[in-house]
Amino acid sequence: MRFTVGYPDSPAGTFDACMVAVGEDRVLMLGGNINALATNRTFSLDLKADRWTELESMNERRAYPACGVVYEKSVARAVVVAGGSGDAYHDTADILDLKTMRWRIGR
Repeated sequence: MRFTVGYPDSPAGTFDACMVAVGEDRVLMLGGNINALATNRTFSLDLKADRWTELESMNERRAYPACGVVYEKSVARAVVVAGGSGDAYHDTADILDLKTMRWRIGR
């Protein structure tokens, strides 16, 4: 028996990204590789509309990053850590404010 999920293909041929659920109807795809090059591109998948939207890019290019969502009082943030580009690995975090949808660097 085979099961498939009917969501659209990842945008721009992105692989090795971190994906995290935000609420009940959205998934973020953060960083990864496009054509074997680390990327800082960020996408949002609307699960109700089955549609990807490109968001503002992270500050750092990150292949194979780790990510999660942090809820603190009334503020939610997506945090992306580690990963790298080429032979360089990052010791910073890219932090996305989910209300303003703006990125900042954290240490």
